[in-house]
Amino acid sequence: MKTEQQESASSLDRTFIGGLAWTAGSKWVAQGLTWLSVLIVARLLSPGDFGLVEMAGTFFVIANVLAEFGVGGAVVQIRGLDEEALAQLNTLSIFFATATFGIALLSAHPIAAFFRAPEVETLVAVNSIVFFIIGFQAVPSGILRRDLDYRRISIAEAVQSVVQAVGTVVAAWLGMAYWALVIGQLLGRLCSAGLVMAWVRTPFRWPTLAVVRVPLRFGYHISVANLSGTISSMSDAVVVGRRLGDILLGHYRMALTLAYAPIDKVGSLIMRVTGPLFARIQSDHAMMRRYFLIFTESLALVVFPMSIGIALVAPELVAVVLGPKWQASVGALRFLSLFCGIRLFAILISQILIALHRTAFTMKLSLIALVVMPLAFWFAADWGLAAVGASWLSLGLISVLPSYLRVVRDIDLRHRDFLNALLPSVIACTIMGIGGYLLRTRLDAFADKVWQNLAVQVALGVILYSGVLLLFFRSRFKRYAHFARSLRGGGASL
Repeated sequence: MKTEQQESASSLDRTFIGGLAWTAGSKWVAQGLTWLSVLIVARLLSPGDFGLVEMAGTFFVIANVLAEFGVGGAVVQIRGLDEEALAQLNTLSIFFATATFGIALLSAHPIAAFFRAPEVETLVAVNSIVFFIIGFQAVPSGILRRDLDYRRISIAEAVQSVVQAVGTVVAAWLGMAYWALVIGQLLGRLCSAGLVMAWVRTPFRWPTLAVVRVPLRFGYHISVANLSGTISSMSDAVVVGRRLGDILLGHYRMALTLAYAPIDKVGSLIMRVTGPLFARIQSDHAMMRRYFLIFTESLALVVFPMSIGIALVAPELVAVVLGPKWQASVGALRFLSLFCGIRLFAILISQILIALHRTAFTMKLSLIALVVMPLAFWFAADWGLAAVGASWLSLGLISVLPSYLRVVRDIDLRHRDFLNALLPSVIACTIMGIGGYLLRTRLDAFADKVWQNLAVQVALGVILYSGVLLLFFRSRFKRYAHFARSLRGGGASL
């Protein structure tokens, strides 16, 4: 039995590393072009342009959940769905997408009136095309994830990123203002969906309750959790747009982009692979503990220094990357970057709960957040953008705890093992943060030399962080090196 488990772990390790390699390769190529497009578009468009699109986008982030209604997640998580069930779910997904399209058209005018921005009505109506793309792609994409076909998933995501980046820059250069952001997104999604549907040709069958009842119930739990979670997470933009106006909303949106993009894109290299992997091993709790601790340590080592580093150099980063007109984003950027690390761990824990079919539990937590978070943002807006960002940090710490405790109980995880996985990054980040803070007091006299200040702070942070890890936790790196060598020989695991 032990030999079979070791072989299974070795096989999954190779699958995971292969998926990570494909995801990393496509993401890094696409991310370079994406970041270049963000910087170019930030200089071609105004904060008001970003604010208008963000106002319309608040509805679409919510409605995207309804357009699929958890169908893709059900395909990944429920093992043994046959071709007939998949075909019926495919048809059901189109029904949900069509219904969401109709809701969007009816909601366009009220949304524009709420934000007191007439342009938002047309933005909502045009952007509604994306729901049909989501509906047709849901089941084929779910099949790719279920089968751990990371190569095709990565290619489709890279194509979407590249097409969106190029389309947005070209449209902005042609003077299309806020429409550039919409055009780029639609083109990217359309190309990605076309690839996925060409690779996985899923037929359509008329749905019957007897066949779709179980996946529909699972999808319902996921959808309610995702919908309430999405509304909660977008309520900050709604509050900022309503109470502080489109210009400050544009600043807030750019702070979100700077905080999330570098951290989320690195984290997503792992997160894209972990969900289907947990679904594959959902009945083996020992294996789930093993991978959860590996992913926790890996994410902490990469994400924590980036998160704290962005918070430390936020003023210089905004000045150098975006220019002086975006300085109002600095306060929110600091808190949002710190929250981003917590957010990734919340997603990782949620993936385990979904793989264990604890969807009713995650749904209840999301409904609680739906009530608490918008109220917190509303009151925080009285103190400005930084306070709204700080609300994310404090609420994130509180909301992750119940999910973590449930995972600890369900997979028999020991708290000391989890804390031990976090220990290297926490200690190294603490020393890095102290060193960065002390350095800033010395650089105040050279405030006009922004480039130099940023370069010195980043260099010191890298030296301190890597130095602490190599000095006190070298054995961990040797273990990972041994793991990498063993993969080539098909041998041992971490």
